[in-house]
Amino acid sequence: MNTRAHADLLQCCTQDIVSFGIVDMAKDKDLMNCNTALAWKRLSEKFTGRNNAKKMKLIKQLNESRMKKNEDPDVWIMNMQHLRQRIAECGKTIDNNELIMHILYHLPSEYDYINDQYLKDLDDEKEIELEDLRADLRHKYD
Repeated sequence: MNTRAHADLLQCCTQDIVSFGIVDMAKDKDLMNCNTALAWKRLSEKFTGRNNAKKMKLIKQLNESRMKKNEDPDVWIMNMQHLRQRIAECGKTIDNNELIMHILYHLPSEYDYINDQYLKDLDDEKEIELEDLRADLRHKYD
């Protein structure tokens, strides 16, 4: 089974020489041919970006991201969620309220009335669901 998993990993990496090398060289004393767990660990370390420089770069991307006029809010919010996930992989958690506040503060002026409504709800300590915000933004966009 380990040999099959190793072969599958190698096949997935044929277009990237660095990844291929990481998988191909993942050998230890116990398994002279391959060690899939070691290959996966090394790939994860390479691409997850657990270092502070990577984390700071991702946080900067998030902080500088603003929805542009006429941009699809679903696409923009999905990008924000993807950045949040990548930041979490680096060890920093951004909760839903933080993400919602970021979204509200970085909307174009066309969404001011939605922004005002949700900021009032936050001030009143009401629970806000990201999907509700997304639906309201989508409705305005469509």
